[in-house]
Amino acid sequence: MLWSGKFDYGKVPSYGGETPATTSNAQYTHLFTGWDKELTAVTSDASYTARYEDVLNKYTVTATSANDEMGSVTGSGEYEYGTNVTLTPVANEGYMFIGWSNGSMANPYQFEITDNVTLVANFQEEIKADEIEDELIEAQAEATKTSVTVTWPAVEDAVLYTIEISNNEEVIITLSFNNFGQLLSSSSPARDRQNGQSNRAAQIEKGWQYTVHGLDADTEYTYTVTALKADESVAYKRSIAFQTLGTTTDMAETNEAAGQQTIKVVEKGVLYIIRDGVRYTTDGKAVQ
Repeated sequence: MLWSGKFDYGKVPSYGGETPATTSNAQYTHLFTGWDKELTAVTSDASYTARYEDVLNKYTVTATSANDEMGSVTGSGEYEYGTNVTLTPVANEGYMFIGWSNGSMANPYQFEITDNVTLVANFQEEIKADEIEDELIEAQAEATKTSVTVTWPAVEDAVLYTIEISNNEEVIITLSFNNFGQLLSSSSPARDRQNGQSNRAAQIEKGWQYTVHGLDADTEYTYTVTALKADESVAYKRSIAFQTLGTTTDMAETNEAAGQQTIKVVEKGVLYIIRDGVRYTTDGKAVQ
């Protein structure tokens, strides 16, 4: 009950409480618009029910540049709940967009608004492929037990580099980079998060370098790099076979006091300790 009062017979009642209100949510604010029926002269007990209007909430998007000299952002403003918002970073001449403050690399960045949003666009000085010497470096692959560091050349007029890691002719990992070394897409984002993959390739002289984690030990793979031009024609393509290192024992040590032999083994990038024939994780949990 919002409020109750007593009125003389024949009088028109008036509401004496606070403005009626009800619980709002992220999508709507419920505004009081009046009563379910007209207030009329009292002739008997009467009750009235508050009516509300659902008003769509509005939220503010604040998108700024980390450095106004390097670039700006379009798309800031006030939007109604559920609106699809597009934020576009615009780099000034000589600079390039390298990512948002929330870790996204999307350009443009699109999302459905359900709350106030604040984002900062980061820029850096542009690295142009045509400033690198014409002579190309060789594509390379250097493997450890569970990872491989791949190298590819900066190719003139190339705008996209596709990296594929395959096993037995089946592609298991696909990565795409732009001509500034930014990781644009990955076929296995869950694997990337688990292994802490970087979202950028490292710039080296005349090219780029990137380490792919989460491979199986002692396994043969093929690394293929393809450089594409803006018209999607192939500017460069190379394939290199490589093999990750084996799962041989890293170290064996004997605990003479206890008469036990402890063996440390790395398998598929995970360190296990084998003691008396039982395999344990590094935090002491037995593994079947």
